[in-house]
Amino acid sequence: MGTGKSAKELSDLIVRLVQVLFGVILAQGILRNSELIVSPFSSQNIVAALGFGSLYFTTVRSWIDWHITMSKYPYDIRTDSPHSTTEMLRLWTDIGFVVTYAYLLFTVENVIGKPGANLLPHLQGYAALFALYWVSGALRRRNYGISAGQLRAIGTFGSLYGILLFTYWQILEQSSVASEPVMAWINSGALAVIFLVTAAYRSHRQKLRKTGADPDTVSMIDNSVAESVSSNT
Repeated sequence: MGTGKSAKELSDLIVRLVQVLFGVILAQGILRNSELIVSPFSSQNIVAALGFGSLYFTTVRSWIDWHITMSKYPYDIRTDSPHSTTEMLRLWTDIGFVVTYAYLLFTVENVIGKPGANLLPHLQGYAALFALYWVSGALRRRNYGISAGQLRAIGTFGSLYGILLFTYWQILEQSSVASEPVMAWINSGALAVIFLVTAAYRSHRQKLRKTGADPDTVSMIDNSVAESVSSNT
């Protein structure tokens, strides 16, 4: 893989593969659940519809942010790169995102027609997803520097998923004989929290990019300051 191609060219080839995997997951979610698509607001499907809505929002926003990240920090897996090992690990971690999205898709299907079903496996998937985000960011930092991975933000919002997971588990322990309507409301609340935390996390990442946490933004600020100083002198 070090045959004259630049890191960006090799990275673009790999990105196409991950794009295909992303697309398959999104398409499968629609093809496998046509009944839910047709009647998402029926009493038996409303919780599942909320779960699918949260999942697709998470996946699409992740897709967008991942492409922004890849345009700035491409995989450098050239054999002569000093970071080839960590960059390969980063690639496999990012592929792990796609596998986790598939897992989330399959586990949310458990509440189609059964709004009070156990949602714990699905919530575990979101906690695992943020663990992968953190690992990917840490590996990216090894090559591109500290600003290439917002580990504090990932850890903060990931901990919220951990709290939700623990709280839901405790509720299950305390309400093992709860009726299905009660569990349906609990499931709806958990999925609503997932959506809100995900939206807040993505909004926070966007704000970090705009306020200079992104190296490219910092570079542009530094350049503008230098130009201003130069013009004043």
